[in-house]
Amino acid sequence: MASFRTTVYVGTVNGKKQRKTVTAKSKRELNRKVMELKLQVARGKDCYTKATFGQWAEKWMAEVVGPKGLSPGAIRKYESALKHLNRAFRDVRLRDIHLSDMQQFINELALRNPNTGKPASKETLTNIKKVGNAVFRYARQNNVEGVPDFFGVLQIPVNAPVGKRRALTLQELDAVLGVPHWAQPMAMVMLFCGLRMGECVPLRWEDIDFERRVLWVRRSADLQRNGPVVKEGGKTSAAKRLVPMPDVLVEYLEWYRGAVQSGEFAGKCGARVRLQELGLADAGPEETSSEWKASGKTTAPETTSASKAYFALHPTPSYKRPPREGISSPLVFPTIRGEMHSKSSMRRLWEDYLRELNEAASPMHFTPHDLRHTYATILYLQDVDIRDAMAYMGHTTYQVTLGIYTDNEQYCRFDMDPALRTRLKTDFRVPKREW
Repeated sequence: MASFRTTVYVGTVNGKKQRKTVTAKSKRELNRKVMELKLQVARGKDCYTKATFGQWAEKWMAEVVGPKGLSPGAIRKYESALKHLNRAFRDVRLRDIHLSDMQQFINELALRNPNTGKPASKETLTNIKKVGNAVFRYARQNNVEGVPDFFGVLQIPVNAPVGKRRALTLQELDAVLGVPHWAQPMAMVMLFCGLRMGECVPLRWEDIDFERRVLWVRRSADLQRNGPVVKEGGKTSAAKRLVPMPDVLVEYLEWYRGAVQSGEFAGKCGARVRLQELGLADAGPEETSSEWKASGKTTAPETTSASKAYFALHPTPSYKRPPREGISSPLVFPTIRGEMHSKSSMRRLWEDYLRELNEAASPMHFTPHDLRHTYATILYLQDVDIRDAMAYMGHTTYQVTLGIYTDNEQYCRFDMDPALRTRLKTDFRVPKREW
Protein backbone atom coordinates (compact mmCIF):
# COMPACT_ATOMS: atom_id res chain seq x y z
CA MET A 1 0.00 0.00 0.00
CA ALA A 2 1.37 3.44 -0.96
CA SER A 3 2.54 5.49 2.00
CA PHE A 4 4.05 8.52 0.22
CA ARG A 5 1.93 11.09 -1.58
CA THR A 6 2.31 14.56 -3.13
CA THR A 7 0.72 16.78 -5.79
CA VAL A 8 2.30 18.30 -8.88
CA TYR A 9 1.07 21.20 -11.01
CA VAL A 10 0.32 19.83 -14.49
CA GLY A 11 -1.36 22.68 -16.38
CA THR A 12 -4.69 24.47 -16.66
CA VAL A 13 -8.16 23.47 -17.81
CA ASN A 14 -10.53 26.32 -18.74
CA GLY A 15 -8.21 28.80 -17.00
CA LYS A 16 -8.07 26.84 -13.73
CA LYS A 17 -4.81 25.44 -12.40
CA GLN A 18 -4.82 21.69 -12.11
CA ARG A 19 -2.68 19.43 -9.94
CA LYS A 20 -2.14 15.70 -10.18
CA THR A 21 -1.66 13.45 -7.16
CA VAL A 22 1.39 11.19 -7.23
CA THR A 23 1.68 8.21 -4.89
CA ALA A 24 4.50 5.73 -4.25
CA LYS A 25 5.61 3.04 -1.82
CA SER A 26 8.88 4.78 -0.98
CA LYS A 27 10.25 8.29 -0.93
CA ARG A 28 12.81 7.43 -3.59
CA GLU A 29 10.11 6.12 -5.94
CA LEU A 30 7.96 9.19 -5.21
CA ASN A 31 10.82 11.54 -6.16
CA ARG A 32 11.39 9.58 -9.38
CA LYS A 33 7.69 9.77 -10.37
CA VAL A 34 7.53 13.48 -9.56
CA MET A 35 10.64 14.14 -11.69
CA GLU A 36 9.19 12.15 -14.62
CA LEU A 37 5.89 13.99 -14.37
CA LYS A 38 7.59 17.41 -14.31
CA LEU A 39 9.68 16.47 -17.35
CA GLN A 40 6.51 15.45 -19.20
CA VAL A 41 4.86 18.76 -18.32
CA ALA A 42 7.97 20.66 -19.44
CA ARG A 43 7.78 18.87 -22.82
CA GLY A 44 4.21 20.06 -23.29
CA LYS A 45 2.37 16.96 -22.18
CA ASP A 46 -1.07 17.57 -20.65
CA CYS A 47 -1.10 15.05 -17.83
CA TYR A 48 -4.44 16.03 -16.37
CA THR A 49 -6.58 12.95 -16.83
CA LYS A 50 -9.59 13.95 -14.71
CA ALA A 51 -10.94 16.49 -17.21
CA THR A 52 -14.54 15.73 -18.16
CA PHE A 53 -16.02 15.63 -21.63
CA GLY A 54 -17.69 18.98 -21.05
CA GLN A 55 -14.38 20.64 -20.16
CA TRP A 56 -12.59 19.24 -23.20
CA ALA A 57 -15.53 20.16 -25.45
CA GLU A 58 -15.19 23.79 -24.31
CA LYS A 59 -11.42 23.69 -24.90
CA TRP A 60 -11.91 22.22 -28.38
CA MET A 61 -14.49 24.87 -29.34
CA ALA A 62 -12.31 27.70 -28.02
CA GLU A 63 -8.91 26.50 -29.23
CA VAL A 64 -9.71 24.63 -32.47
CA VAL A 65 -13.07 25.69 -33.87
CA GLY A 66 -12.91 29.36 -32.84
CA PRO A 67 -9.75 30.32 -34.77
CA LYS A 68 -11.04 28.73 -38.00
CA GLY A 69 -13.43 31.62 -38.63
CA LEU A 70 -16.28 29.32 -39.63
CA SER A 71 -19.71 30.60 -40.59
CA PRO A 72 -22.36 31.00 -37.88
CA GLY A 73 -24.29 28.14 -39.48
CA ALA A 74 -21.33 25.76 -39.15
CA ILE A 75 -20.78 26.86 -35.55
CA ARG A 76 -24.43 26.13 -34.76
CA LYS A 77 -24.05 22.59 -36.14
CA TYR A 78 -21.11 21.97 -33.77
CA GLU A 79 -22.97 23.48 -30.84
CA SER A 80 -26.03 21.36 -31.58
CA ALA A 81 -23.96 18.16 -31.55
CA LEU A 82 -22.22 19.16 -28.31
CA LYS A 83 -25.58 19.90 -26.71
CA HIS A 84 -26.60 16.27 -27.30
CA LEU A 85 -23.24 14.90 -26.14
CA ASN A 86 -23.10 17.08 -23.03
CA ARG A 87 -26.54 15.92 -21.98
CA ALA A 88 -25.10 12.41 -21.56
CA PHE A 89 -21.38 12.91 -20.89
CA ARG A 90 -20.76 16.47 -19.63
CA ASP A 91 -19.51 15.42 -16.17
CA VAL A 92 -17.90 12.13 -17.20
CA ARG A 93 -14.13 11.83 -17.56
CA LEU A 94 -13.00 11.06 -21.10
CA ARG A 95 -11.11 7.98 -19.97
CA ASP A 96 -14.33 6.62 -18.39
CA ILE A 97 -16.41 6.84 -21.59
CA HIS A 98 -16.44 3.50 -23.39
CA LEU A 99 -17.63 2.32 -26.78
CA SER A 100 -20.69 0.69 -25.23
CA ASP A 101 -21.72 3.98 -23.60
CA MET A 102 -21.44 5.96 -26.83
CA GLN A 103 -23.13 3.29 -28.94
CA GLN A 104 -26.07 3.10 -26.53
CA PHE A 105 -26.33 6.90 -26.63
CA ILE A 106 -26.41 6.91 -30.46
CA ASN A 107 -28.98 4.10 -30.54
CA GLU A 108 -31.28 5.96 -28.14
CA LEU A 109 -31.11 9.10 -30.28
CA ALA A 110 -31.92 7.04 -33.36
CA LEU A 111 -35.13 5.98 -31.62
CA ARG A 112 -36.05 9.40 -30.21
CA ASN A 113 -34.47 12.81 -30.39
CA PRO A 114 -35.51 14.58 -27.13
CA ASN A 115 -35.53 17.93 -28.94
CA THR A 116 -38.14 16.88 -31.50
CA GLY A 117 -39.69 13.74 -30.04
CA LYS A 118 -38.94 11.98 -33.35
CA PRO A 119 -36.08 9.67 -34.41
CA ALA A 120 -32.84 11.57 -35.04
CA SER A 121 -31.85 11.65 -38.70
CA LYS A 122 -28.76 9.97 -40.08
CA GLU A 123 -27.29 13.41 -40.79
CA THR A 124 -27.73 14.46 -37.14
CA LEU A 125 -26.20 11.23 -35.81
CA THR A 126 -23.26 11.49 -38.22
CA ASN A 127 -22.62 15.06 -37.10
CA ILE A 128 -22.67 13.99 -33.43
CA LYS A 129 -20.22 11.19 -34.15
CA LYS A 130 -17.93 13.55 -36.05
CA VAL A 131 -17.88 16.17 -33.28
CA GLY A 132 -17.41 13.61 -30.49
CA ASN A 133 -14.49 12.08 -32.37
CA ALA A 134 -12.90 15.53 -32.79
CA VAL A 135 -13.10 16.25 -29.03
CA PHE A 136 -11.57 12.88 -28.11
CA ARG A 137 -8.87 13.26 -30.75
CA TYR A 138 -7.91 16.73 -29.48
CA ALA A 139 -7.52 15.37 -25.96
CA ARG A 140 -5.26 12.58 -27.25
CA GLN A 141 -3.22 15.09 -29.23
CA ASN A 142 -2.62 16.87 -25.92
CA ASN A 143 -1.31 13.55 -24.54
CA VAL A 144 -4.13 13.08 -22.06
CA GLU A 145 -3.69 9.59 -20.69
CA GLY A 146 -6.27 6.86 -21.13
CA VAL A 147 -8.51 8.56 -23.72
CA PRO A 148 -10.03 5.78 -25.89
CA ASP A 149 -10.26 5.78 -29.68
CA PHE A 150 -13.40 3.87 -30.63
CA PHE A 151 -15.20 6.18 -33.08
CA GLY A 152 -13.89 4.19 -36.03
CA VAL A 153 -16.10 1.26 -35.04
CA LEU A 154 -19.04 3.30 -33.69
CA GLN A 155 -22.08 2.42 -35.81
CA ILE A 156 -24.93 4.63 -37.03
CA PRO A 157 -28.14 2.51 -36.96
CA VAL A 158 -29.16 1.48 -40.45
CA ASN A 159 -32.79 2.37 -39.74
CA ALA A 160 -31.95 6.02 -38.95
CA PRO A 161 -34.18 8.17 -41.19
CA VAL A 162 -32.48 9.82 -44.15
CA GLY A 163 -33.75 13.23 -45.21
CA LYS A 164 -33.76 13.09 -49.01
CA ARG A 165 -34.35 16.09 -51.22
CA ARG A 166 -36.79 15.72 -54.06
CA ALA A 167 -37.97 17.48 -57.17
CA LEU A 168 -41.38 19.13 -57.19
CA THR A 169 -44.30 17.41 -58.87
CA LEU A 170 -46.20 18.90 -61.79
CA GLN A 171 -49.00 19.98 -59.46
CA GLU A 172 -46.54 21.70 -57.12
CA LEU A 173 -44.88 23.47 -60.06
CA ASP A 174 -48.26 24.76 -61.22
CA ALA A 175 -48.92 26.06 -57.70
CA VAL A 176 -45.57 27.88 -57.54
CA LEU A 177 -46.19 29.45 -60.95
CA GLY A 178 -49.85 30.30 -60.45
CA VAL A 179 -50.43 31.32 -56.83
CA PRO A 180 -49.56 34.97 -56.03
CA HIS A 181 -47.81 35.43 -52.71
CA TRP A 182 -45.11 37.62 -51.21
CA ALA A 183 -42.78 34.57 -51.28
CA GLN A 184 -43.55 33.61 -54.89
CA PRO A 185 -40.74 35.68 -56.50
CA MET A 186 -38.13 34.11 -54.22
CA ALA A 187 -39.51 30.64 -54.98
CA MET A 188 -39.27 31.38 -58.71
CA VAL A 189 -35.59 32.33 -58.43
CA MET A 190 -34.84 29.23 -56.35
CA LEU A 191 -36.66 27.10 -58.91
CA PHE A 192 -35.14 28.51 -62.10
CA CYS A 193 -31.69 29.62 -60.92
CA GLY A 194 -31.03 27.20 -58.06
CA LEU A 195 -30.20 29.84 -55.45
CA ARG A 196 -30.06 28.94 -51.78
CA MET A 197 -32.32 30.86 -49.42
CA GLY A 198 -29.31 32.64 -47.90
CA GLU A 199 -28.32 33.78 -51.40
CA CYS A 200 -31.82 35.08 -52.21
CA VAL A 201 -32.21 37.24 -49.10
CA PRO A 202 -29.41 39.79 -49.92
CA LEU A 203 -29.98 39.69 -53.71
CA ARG A 204 -30.14 43.18 -55.25
CA TRP A 205 -31.61 44.41 -58.50
CA GLU A 206 -28.13 45.46 -59.58
CA ASP A 207 -27.19 41.75 -59.49
CA ILE A 208 -29.69 40.96 -62.28
CA ASP A 209 -28.70 41.72 -65.87
CA PHE A 210 -31.92 41.59 -67.88
CA GLU A 211 -30.14 42.46 -71.11
CA ARG A 212 -27.75 39.49 -70.94
CA ARG A 213 -30.36 37.42 -69.06
CA VAL A 214 -28.04 36.43 -66.24
CA LEU A 215 -28.04 36.67 -62.46
CA TRP A 216 -24.96 37.34 -60.33
CA VAL A 217 -24.64 35.62 -56.94
CA ARG A 218 -22.19 37.89 -55.13
CA ARG A 219 -23.11 37.58 -51.46
CA SER A 220 -25.03 35.46 -48.98
CA ALA A 221 -26.78 36.03 -45.66
CA ASP A 222 -26.65 33.89 -42.56
CA LEU A 223 -30.17 34.19 -41.17
CA GLN A 224 -30.10 34.75 -37.43
CA ARG A 225 -32.86 35.55 -34.98
CA ASN A 226 -31.88 39.20 -34.49
CA GLY A 227 -31.09 39.86 -38.13
CA PRO A 228 -29.09 38.57 -41.12
CA VAL A 229 -25.28 38.63 -41.30
CA VAL A 230 -24.26 39.34 -44.90
CA LYS A 231 -20.89 38.30 -46.29
CA GLU A 232 -19.25 38.32 -49.71
CA GLY A 233 -19.37 34.98 -51.46
CA GLY A 234 -21.43 32.20 -49.97
CA LYS A 235 -21.56 28.75 -48.45
CA THR A 236 -18.63 27.47 -50.53
CA SER A 237 -15.72 28.98 -52.42
CA ALA A 238 -17.67 28.40 -55.65
CA ALA A 239 -20.86 30.08 -54.40
CA LYS A 240 -19.92 33.40 -56.01
CA ARG A 241 -21.11 32.72 -59.53
CA LEU A 242 -22.99 33.74 -62.68
CA VAL A 243 -26.27 31.93 -63.46
CA PRO A 244 -28.25 32.12 -66.72
CA MET A 245 -31.95 32.92 -66.41
CA PRO A 246 -34.56 31.09 -68.52
CA ASP A 247 -37.17 33.11 -70.39
CA VAL A 248 -39.96 32.32 -67.94
CA LEU A 249 -37.97 33.86 -65.07
CA VAL A 250 -36.80 36.91 -67.02
CA GLU A 251 -40.37 37.79 -67.99
CA TYR A 252 -41.63 37.22 -64.47
CA LEU A 253 -38.93 39.35 -62.78
CA GLU A 254 -39.41 42.19 -65.26
CA TRP A 255 -43.11 42.26 -64.40
CA TYR A 256 -42.46 41.80 -60.68
CA ARG A 257 -40.00 44.71 -60.47
CA GLY A 258 -42.60 47.14 -61.78
CA ALA A 259 -45.48 45.57 -59.87
CA VAL A 260 -43.76 45.72 -56.48
CA GLN A 261 -42.76 49.35 -56.96
CA SER A 262 -46.27 50.39 -58.03
CA GLY A 263 -48.06 48.37 -55.37
CA GLU A 264 -49.80 46.17 -57.94
CA PHE A 265 -48.04 43.04 -56.71
CA ALA A 266 -49.13 43.55 -53.10
CA GLY A 267 -52.74 43.70 -54.18
CA LYS A 268 -52.47 40.24 -55.73
CA CYS A 269 -51.04 38.52 -52.65
CA GLY A 270 -52.58 36.30 -50.05
CA ALA A 271 -55.84 36.87 -48.25
CA ARG A 272 -56.66 40.05 -50.17
CA VAL A 273 -57.41 37.96 -53.26
CA ARG A 274 -59.78 35.71 -51.32
CA LEU A 275 -61.60 38.65 -49.73
CA GLN A 276 -61.97 40.31 -53.12
CA GLU A 277 -63.37 37.12 -54.58
CA LEU A 278 -65.87 36.96 -51.73
CA GLY A 279 -66.84 40.60 -52.14
CA LEU A 280 -65.52 41.44 -48.66
CA ALA A 281 -62.29 43.24 -49.52
CA ASP A 282 -63.39 46.61 -48.14
CA ALA A 283 -65.00 45.26 -45.00
CA GLY A 284 -63.39 45.58 -41.60
CA PRO A 285 -63.01 42.60 -39.25
CA GLU A 286 -66.41 43.10 -37.61
CA GLU A 287 -68.22 43.83 -40.88
CA THR A 288 -66.54 40.88 -42.50
CA SER A 289 -67.73 38.57 -39.76
CA SER A 290 -71.32 39.75 -39.89
CA GLU A 291 -71.51 39.81 -43.70
CA TRP A 292 -70.01 36.36 -43.92
CA LYS A 293 -72.50 34.96 -41.44
CA ALA A 294 -75.36 36.68 -43.25
CA SER A 295 -74.17 35.71 -46.71
CA GLY A 296 -75.16 32.05 -46.35
CA LYS A 297 -72.37 31.06 -48.77
CA THR A 298 -70.93 28.35 -46.56
CA THR A 299 -72.64 25.68 -48.65
CA ALA A 300 -71.18 26.79 -52.00
CA PRO A 301 -68.01 24.73 -52.42
CA GLU A 302 -67.22 26.24 -55.81
CA THR A 303 -66.79 29.72 -54.32
CA THR A 304 -66.15 29.18 -50.63
CA SER A 305 -64.55 26.72 -48.24
CA ALA A 306 -63.73 26.42 -44.56
CA SER A 307 -60.38 28.03 -45.23
CA LYS A 308 -61.94 30.98 -47.05
CA ALA A 309 -64.36 31.40 -44.20
CA TYR A 310 -61.46 31.46 -41.77
CA PHE A 311 -59.63 34.16 -43.70
CA ALA A 312 -62.81 36.18 -44.07
CA LEU A 313 -63.50 36.05 -40.34
CA HIS A 314 -59.84 36.40 -39.28
CA PRO A 315 -57.95 38.86 -41.50
CA THR A 316 -54.28 37.98 -41.68
CA PRO A 317 -51.63 39.88 -39.68
CA SER A 318 -49.91 42.86 -41.24
CA TYR A 319 -46.75 40.97 -42.20
CA LYS A 320 -48.87 38.63 -44.33
CA ARG A 321 -50.95 41.43 -45.85
CA PRO A 322 -48.57 43.76 -47.70
CA PRO A 323 -49.64 47.40 -48.17
CA ARG A 324 -50.97 48.55 -51.51
CA GLU A 325 -48.36 51.31 -51.63
CA GLY A 326 -45.29 50.60 -53.72
CA ILE A 327 -42.03 49.51 -52.11
CA SER A 328 -38.81 51.12 -53.26
CA SER A 329 -35.86 48.98 -52.20
CA PRO A 330 -32.56 47.90 -53.77
CA LEU A 331 -33.37 44.38 -52.54
CA VAL A 332 -35.17 42.02 -54.88
CA PHE A 333 -37.01 40.27 -52.03
CA PRO A 334 -37.53 42.83 -49.25
CA THR A 335 -39.90 42.74 -46.33
CA ILE A 336 -43.00 44.91 -46.56
CA ARG A 337 -40.88 47.65 -44.93
CA GLY A 338 -38.25 47.37 -47.66
CA GLU A 339 -35.74 45.73 -45.33
CA MET A 340 -33.79 42.48 -45.44
CA HIS A 341 -35.45 39.37 -44.05
CA SER A 342 -34.40 37.83 -40.74
CA LYS A 343 -34.61 34.18 -39.76
CA SER A 344 -37.97 34.62 -38.04
CA SER A 345 -39.53 36.68 -40.84
CA MET A 346 -38.43 34.12 -43.44
CA ARG A 347 -39.87 31.29 -41.36
CA ARG A 348 -43.23 33.08 -41.02
CA LEU A 349 -43.21 33.98 -44.72
CA TRP A 350 -42.53 30.42 -45.85
CA GLU A 351 -45.15 28.93 -43.50
CA ASP A 352 -47.73 31.35 -44.82
CA TYR A 353 -46.68 30.57 -48.40
CA LEU A 354 -47.26 26.84 -47.91
CA ARG A 355 -50.59 27.62 -46.27
CA GLU A 356 -51.55 29.69 -49.31
CA LEU A 357 -50.50 26.95 -51.73
CA ASN A 358 -52.47 24.35 -49.81
CA GLU A 359 -55.59 26.52 -49.98
CA ALA A 360 -55.24 26.77 -53.75
CA ALA A 361 -54.59 23.08 -54.39
CA SER A 362 -54.48 19.71 -52.67
CA PRO A 363 -52.16 19.44 -49.64
CA MET A 364 -48.47 19.79 -50.47
CA HIS A 365 -45.30 20.42 -48.56
CA PHE A 366 -41.83 21.20 -49.84
CA THR A 367 -38.80 23.05 -48.53
CA PRO A 368 -36.82 25.87 -50.16
CA HIS A 369 -34.01 23.38 -50.79
CA ASP A 370 -36.45 21.15 -52.69
CA LEU A 371 -36.78 24.01 -55.19
CA ARG A 372 -33.00 23.99 -55.61
CA HIS A 373 -33.12 20.22 -56.12
CA THR A 374 -35.81 20.75 -58.75
CA TYR A 375 -33.46 23.16 -60.52
CA ALA A 376 -30.82 20.40 -60.59
CA THR A 377 -33.48 18.09 -62.04
CA ILE A 378 -34.26 20.65 -64.75
CA LEU A 379 -30.58 20.81 -65.69
CA TYR A 380 -30.38 17.03 -65.75
CA LEU A 381 -33.45 16.60 -67.94
CA GLN A 382 -32.10 19.17 -70.39
CA ASP A 383 -28.77 17.30 -70.63
CA VAL A 384 -26.77 20.20 -69.18
CA ASP A 385 -23.13 19.16 -68.84
CA ILE A 386 -22.11 18.35 -65.28
CA ARG A 387 -19.37 21.01 -65.38
CA ASP A 388 -21.92 23.69 -66.24
CA ALA A 389 -24.35 22.35 -63.63
CA MET A 390 -21.58 22.47 -61.02
CA ALA A 391 -20.89 26.13 -61.87
CA TYR A 392 -24.59 27.12 -61.94
CA MET A 393 -25.31 25.51 -58.54
CA GLY A 394 -22.16 26.79 -56.83
CA HIS A 395 -20.74 23.40 -55.88
CA THR A 396 -17.07 23.12 -54.96
CA THR A 397 -16.54 19.56 -56.19
CA TYR A 398 -17.94 17.40 -58.96
CA GLN A 399 -18.85 14.74 -56.41
CA VAL A 400 -21.67 16.85 -54.96
CA THR A 401 -23.18 17.60 -58.38
CA LEU A 402 -22.62 14.05 -59.56
CA GLY A 403 -24.42 12.75 -56.47
CA ILE A 404 -27.48 14.86 -57.29
CA TYR A 405 -27.35 13.82 -60.95
CA THR A 406 -27.13 10.16 -59.93
CA ASP A 407 -30.13 10.56 -57.66
CA ASN A 408 -32.02 12.29 -60.45
CA GLU A 409 -31.19 9.49 -62.87
CA GLN A 410 -32.88 6.97 -60.60
CA TYR A 411 -35.72 9.35 -59.69
CA CYS A 412 -36.47 10.35 -63.26
CA ARG A 413 -36.18 6.83 -64.63
CA PHE A 414 -38.73 5.28 -62.30
CA ASP A 415 -40.75 7.98 -60.54
CA MET A 416 -40.87 11.09 -62.72
CA ASP A 417 -44.30 11.84 -64.11
CA PRO A 418 -44.06 11.84 -67.94
CA ALA A 419 -45.94 15.13 -68.12
CA LEU A 420 -43.44 16.75 -65.77
CA ARG A 421 -40.50 15.44 -67.77
CA THR A 422 -41.97 16.83 -70.99
CA ARG A 423 -42.86 20.16 -69.46
CA LEU A 424 -39.46 20.70 -67.88
CA LYS A 425 -37.78 19.93 -71.18
CA THR A 426 -39.92 22.23 -73.31
CA ASP A 427 -40.91 25.22 -71.15
CA PHE A 428 -37.98 25.88 -68.86
CA ARG A 429 -34.91 25.43 -71.03
CA VAL A 430 -31.81 27.19 -69.66
CA PRO A 431 -30.22 29.33 -72.41
CA LYS A 432 -26.58 28.89 -73.40
CA ARG A 433 -24.11 31.65 -72.61
CA GLU A 434 -23.20 33.82 -75.58
CA TRP A 435 -20.23 35.77 -74.27
